[in-house]
Amino acid sequence: MGDKGRSVDLLGIKPVSKAVEIATKGTVDGLGSFLSRICLPAAEEFGLLLRDRISSWRQDQAASIIRKAEAKLAKRMNAERLHAHPRLVMLALEQGSWNDADEVQEAWAGLLASACDGSGQSQENLIFMNLLAQMTAMEVHLLNYMCFNTKKFQDELGFVVSNEFKINISELCKIAGTDDIISLDIQLDHLRKIGLVEEGGGFWVGSNIVNIEPSALALNLYVRAQGSIAPAVEYFGPLEPLPLHMRPSFGQMLDNDTINPSDEAADL
Repeated sequence: MGDKGRSVDLLGIKPVSKAVEIATKGTVDGLGSFLSRICLPAAEEFGLLLRDRISSWRQDQAASIIRKAEAKLAKRMNAERLHAHPRLVMLALEQGSWNDADEVQEAWAGLLASACDGSGQSQENLIFMNLLAQMTAMEVHLLNYMCFNTKKFQDELGFVVSNEFKINISELCKIAGTDDIISLDIQLDHLRKIGLVEEGGGFWVGSNIVNIEPSALALNLYVRAQGSIAPAVEYFGPLEPLPLHMRPSFGQMLDNDTINPSDEAADL
């Protein structure tokens, strides 16, 4: 064969490129059985996504998430009969593959596993996946710490309620592994903005105390991110009843239920 029939490989990278191609195909093919089992209608599209549309680095992250999800799902009863909605599988792979932090991948894997049910039609975890997609690795770490360590109670309706969770700034820095309190303030503000830290949470001006009380939404996100479909009250239980001093007074309930005349006029 003449020179025209040969491709030029001045840097000698063809063997490496071929090895990556073979490894990629092996990785994708090896994950295919799990994807086919939980979401057969779109399994081929997921394979094309992994092989053609994302880099080998992102393929590695997607593969890690899928393996973790498979391990979590295996703990569920009749796991082989459980399926996930294609929209949720695609979102987990698209968004989760951008992050190599283990805690973040565990969360994506947990949400993918807990998205599986007998019908494969539930989209409830879309709420939690959209929240996770907005979070940094540090925010996920803080969420895990808050939800695991906060004191929790059960109210009369069976909802989980967190107590105020106040810690010293120095303790928060140790937990987060950083002394950058400006960054921590921004991330706690963001967690509060997306509804995962209670109103009034975060840094307090002129104080060395930080309130990191997780919201009910955060506690439910945490449970689903573990791969569990149990109600939060069961997952964290048994829990003590909500103390009387934490229950809203009759006057507070009336205030919350009172319609503002201007609001009523705006609806007309």
